[in-house]
Amino acid sequence: ASLFRKHRKQKGLKIMSVKEAARQIRAAAETSSIGIVADRVYTGTGYIVSMFGVRTRVPSGYAYLATSERIPVIAGFCLKGADGKYHLELAGYVYSPEEPLKTPREVVEEFVKTLEKWIAKYPEQWYFFERIDTGGEPYVL
Repeated sequence: ASLFRKHRKQKGLKIMSVKEAARQIRAAAETSSIGIVADRVYTGTGYIVSMFGVRTRVPSGYAYLATSERIPVIAGFCLKGADGKYHLELAGYVYSPEEPLKTPREVVEEFVKTLEKWIAKYPEQWYFFERIDTGGEPYVL
């Protein structure tokens, strides 16, 4: 986790808690956007979901924030291009305030489905550097 935080800070990205992100989002203009890492748990909390058939803990704070504040969630992925640079690719809405209200768990599960599709399409682009948190369940493939 510290390796990622250090690298992100070197690139000028501000690292903040979900609470701080909530304050920033509330204060931001409607045209602003905030990127949130949603495939890795850094706090030890989140939902246990099935990802590629493995029970895995994933973050949920963004989903609570989105559903309580009616903020859209768009799945995006950084992919390394042939030019050696990373490019942001957007996969579309995981949650839109125009939709019927979803629960935070439904938002997280929708994101995980989208994540699975992108990892399956670009498996060489995703690597989990830490041990996968399975919520105490055995990790078996």
